[in-house]
Amino acid sequence: MKWKTKDGKEVEVKYMTDQHLLNTQRYMQRRVKSMSEESVACAGCSFQGDMAQYYQEQDLDRLTEAALNTVDVLKHFDKEVERRGLEPLVEREE
Repeated sequence: MKWKTKDGKEVEVKYMTDQHLLNTQRYMQRRVKSMSEESVACAGCSFQGDMAQYYQEQDLDRLTEAALNTVDVLKHFDKEVERRGLEPLVEREE
């Protein structure tokens, strides 16, 4: 699997430094959490009218698909961290 860095370079996950791998894993954990919170907020909204409801459902479907893809990518990072025998970084609550 390849990861695209913020400067646009693609790097195979297996060639990432340990620190880069752990930082990326933590970033993906934050994304999953954020998407989960956004999904809950989106699902709790109620709109008037068929079109408004339709677009709200489309947004929720898009968000759900993106969250599932993000979880799949995070699982890949988790496996690589485990394969290397690294201690995963724990995201601190703010």
